[in-house]
Amino acid sequence: MRVRSRRAQRVTAVSRSRRDNFSGLRTLAPGAPAPGTPTPEIAGPRTQTMAEAARLLGARRGVKVVGVDGSGMPDAEIAADGAFLPGPHAKLAGPAFQEWLGTQA
Repeated sequence: MRVRSRRAQRVTAVSRSRRDNFSGLRTLAPGAPAPGTPTPEIAGPRTQTMAEAARLLGARRGVKVVGVDGSGMPDAEIAADGAFLPGPHAKLAGPAFQEWLGTQA
């Protein structure tokens, strides 16, 4: 399986943490942000490429994952500049993907 090597900070969807994360987001963004304030963000605790996360999952399922260069994709330039990463004001929540994956049967 080929997966793009784009950096992200994913929030894992574990039941308790998921409720906490969405509850936290509602607290961060009860309504529209005031003009000039940053958009509320919630992110996972660790930066990781999509390919790294897919490799971890693939190893558990016996699927070989290969990270591919996304330089030809329309969003490659902004992705390389970190556009898919949270801003400095983001609320970090949940376990890292690898920790979450370790709890799955």
